[in-house]
Amino acid sequence: MITLPKKLLNDQALQVLIDVLLEKEDMRKSVGGRMGHRVKSHEEGERLLLEVKELAEDFLGLKDHRIEVPRLILKHHLARLPRQSVKLHALYWSIGLGMLVLNSPLLESGAASWMVKGSIIFMFAVPSLISRRVRLNLEHQCGYVNILGHGTIYIHQLPYPQFQSFLAHEYAHHLFFHLNDVERPGWVKEGWARYLQWMISKRLYEKSGNGAYLIHVLDQVVGEIKFACQLLAAMLLRKLPWKVRRISTIYNVNPLWRLLTGNPGFDVKKLITHSIGTAGYFWAERNIGLDKMIENKLFINLA
Repeated sequence: MITLPKKLLNDQALQVLIDVLLEKEDMRKSVGGRMGHRVKSHEEGERLLLEVKELAEDFLGLKDHRIEVPRLILKHHLARLPRQSVKLHALYWSIGLGMLVLNSPLLESGAASWMVKGSIIFMFAVPSLISRRVRLNLEHQCGYVNILGHGTIYIHQLPYPQFQSFLAHEYAHHLFFHLNDVERPGWVKEGWARYLQWMISKRLYEKSGNGAYLIHVLDQVVGEIKFACQLLAAMLLRKLPWKVRRISTIYNVNPLWRLLTGNPGFDVKKLITHSIGTAGYFWAERNIGLDKMIENKLFINLA
């Protein structure tokens, strides 16, 4: 059972989150940049991890803390995906062309004929849809585990900006494990990690001038804050403004829509936890202040 923080359950908090959401949506529309090359080697990945580590420690004032660098495991499924995609295209196109040739002489002209032919032709697009679906799911399959105090980050060979954005989130979980000394709700852990990911990505953007460092974190932040606004509005019996409802996000429950658009899959229960956490931290930035949050190493209490 997930309980919403009390300080978010009011009209004023909802309006603050709507303002934050619209601001981040405007930023998402305006940013753009070069994704560049994918990370190819473990050495590249470790170098980018050390950069994320330094930025996080500088932001949180952890220079005097001796926190072990987590182990990095670089997965190579994305490197094999193009070859598998070619094989999939060859299979589907062979079947589709064969069916089209075999059925053309048997079909009379008319609506039924075009429906059958259209269905066969649709098969030609299926390999591209499947390949994109697999790629998106692989790109979002990064994570952090901690066994007996030793952390490990699993991540795929993503383009540099996306790699460091996701790496920042997972490294934030590593820091949370070492800095947190009391029991906290799940939304605090996820909000803490998302907010630190946002701050590190902003610094990477300011350092490089490449807006690609903001693209993926903004997709997640916008999607999660909008979902949180929907939850709060429903509980407060309020109707969200049209300009909020029309914002498109990567979180759509329709599997066909996700297949056609390429949006990644998600778990609704996890999305609720992530959304409350993200909303809580961006609300705190406006109401508590960043300096006060940093004094407490970003640990906040919204009870």
